[in-house]
Amino acid sequence: QTTEYVVTVTTKLASCATTKTTTVNVYPIPEVQCYEDAKICEQETALVGVIGEAEGYVWSTNDASVNQGNLSEYTVSPEATTKYTVTAYSNPELHCESTASMTVYVEKKPVPVMTMTPDYIDELTPVVVFNDKTTGIVDRIWTISDGATSTDKNFRHTFEVEDSVLTYYVTLTGITGYGCVDSITTPISVVREHHIWAPTGIYIHSNIDDNRQFKVVVDNIYDFNLKIFNRWGTLVFETDDVTQAWDCTYKGEVVKSGVYTWYATYHHSDSPDRLMQKAGTFMIYN
Repeated sequence: QTTEYVVTVTTKLASCATTKTTTVNVYPIPEVQCYEDAKICEQETALVGVIGEAEGYVWSTNDASVNQGNLSEYTVSPEATTKYTVTAYSNPELHCESTASMTVYVEKKPVPVMTMTPDYIDELTPVVVFNDKTTGIVDRIWTISDGATSTDKNFRHTFEVEDSVLTYYVTLTGITGYGCVDSITTPISVVREHHIWAPTGIYIHSNIDDNRQFKVVVDNIYDFNLKIFNRWGTLVFETDDVTQAWDCTYKGEVVKSGVYTWYATYHHSDSPDRLMQKAGTFMIYN
């Protein structure tokens, strides 16, 4: 402790005395400790700080945001595992100080890697096999935009090929033993093979109704126009209704036998910005 010392000097002959006093100041060495070591994932934060009484602090670390700092606590986000050492002092001139340290351990986030076969779906191949190729993880979660989920490393999924859906999305989330999480999302395109069909021959005197009329069949459309011309280029029939058939009449009379040309324009519902144009010929037998 800080102590006062008194000395008295006395002469032998006259007993003359002189007294002097001096004080020795004792500064305590600070008793401090750092927070417990922290474990974080990349881009996360941790608290670095010191516990105890001291007049001041100086930090020493490779983290430039803290190095040579004098605060008792910092919020840090190091890119790699980093040690933080603090020097606490009660009298900097006399070097009355002590040190403590802590480490922030940084775990890398996983890098999810997936494969899928095939990488698209259509009406004939609605099943996709997904494979998790990620390394260094202990768990995973597959999430598909149609609501399906799985935790298997490899799994099969059957999609519903709907006219209103052009793309599905599959997300793979990887989880390390450290608890670090990251994910990747990949689209799966819905490929549609569209077809247009038209008869090549019309038989006016057939006993079958469908054989006596001309009708184009197109799948998954939202608008449609059909024109039919005779061999001289005269427009003999036009409709915007894909369900309407031509009865092979023009101005109230059955047209003559011969070759006729049809021309159709339309948009598919899953490709609304793409104008489709198809043409062909057919024979009318009268």
